[in-house]
Amino acid sequence: MAPLSPESCAMCGKEEARHCTRCKSIAYCSTACQKADWVTHKLLCRPFSEFDVLTRPSPQHYRAIFFPEEEQKPKLIWLYCVTVDDEDEGHSQYGQTAPYLGRGGAGIDVAYNCRLRRKLSRRSRLDHKDNFLADGSKINQSIWTTLKPDMTPYWCGPVVAYGTLKNNTKTRDLSLADFRNIVDHFHTYDRNKRCLISQLEAMVESDYNNSTTNQENSAGGSDCKDTGSNTTNSGEMV
Repeated sequence: MAPLSPESCAMCGKEEARHCTRCKSIAYCSTACQKADWVTHKLLCRPFSEFDVLTRPSPQHYRAIFFPEEEQKPKLIWLYCVTVDDEDEGHSQYGQTAPYLGRGGAGIDVAYNCRLRRKLSRRSRLDHKDNFLADGSKINQSIWTTLKPDMTPYWCGPVVAYGTLKNNTKTRDLSLADFRNIVDHFHTYDRNKRCLISQLEAMVESDYNNSTTNQENSAGGSDCKDTGSNTTNSGEMV
């Protein structure tokens, strides 16, 4: 299946979709899909339409979304980005998120929408505090507002989201289609971590069972029957 385009319906992935008439930054295939997303989309629809690109401080500044730790809503910001040249990794461009996160930041690439089970044609990056679960950071109130009532108390501390191109070789302005993908990532990230762990455990158990069976067959000769069973992987991405 083709990667999910920002021109596709943000809720179901259908290709034939129309843009929101106010922000023109996200598309839906039907009124039903638009209504399903409205609780989330309304947080930034009007602010996005009023966020004047003429106020861009410099060509190195890109539109990003800041999720403050102690405020009730996410906000649009101009994020300064720098270019880094590395002998091994080549040319890369990253957002300077330290003014929002403090020291010790880390990042996650959002390249897949687990809710729709689709790769994304345009990636985003989430920068957060490196050890936010153990450094005393509080539950992020703006993410809580965005996800409630379904949020588990996982995301703590401030978070900055910005758009990337070509495997982080360049940054770009974030859209509200990206915002929807980021929200889906927030919803599924911890759940998918547990899912991946269960998948790995199932794989290890299957390998162990197969190895044990092979050893028993070798020790018992050709008259021994294979009584081992392959463990099935019950984990499912949602």
